[in-house]
Amino acid sequence: MGDGDAHDRRPRGGRLGARRRLDPPALPAGGRSRLRSLTSPLTRARTRLTSTGSERGSAIAETVLVGALVLVLVLGLVQLAYALWVRTVLIDAAGEGARYAALLDGDLGSGEQRALQVAASGVTDGYVDHVDASVTSEAGYDVIVVELRAPVPVIGLLGPTGTLSVAGRAVVEQ
Repeated sequence: MGDGDAHDRRPRGGRLGARRRLDPPALPAGGRSRLRSLTSPLTRARTRLTSTGSERGSAIAETVLVGALVLVLVLGLVQLAYALWVRTVLIDAAGEGARYAALLDGDLGSGEQRALQVAASGVTDGYVDHVDASVTSEAGYDVIVVELRAPVPVIGLLGPTGTLSVAGRAVVEQ
């Protein structure tokens, strides 16, 4: 469709050639050289520097810096996910140990062993530092509490330090 066509098939109707054309702005009498004299030398130098590639190679440096930042963020998320997964496994192991001891009429030794077995199957053997089982009374019922303590898991040299302590509870079956 162009100026030579009779109609552009739009509902407005009319010939395309009848539309008003926008002419480019007219240059002053001196032409381009007159426009050039209106700009300062500093502006021309800045334009020349940016247009000739003074930022050449900056994309490589930018990619490296952004890539390093993204890598640190991803490793931080992996560290957090791993720590939460280990915590979940230890909570499950403590609860399983407490339920196992409660089903065996309060045998604390078997509850501790069961908690260690479940923790070893989920994380690694020997990861748990300390296991403690005790019987307490809550709301008139005997409750077995199995507590596990293990180090906070760290990937690499950076990350949180300390001890992760979780407990599982179960009512003794009568």
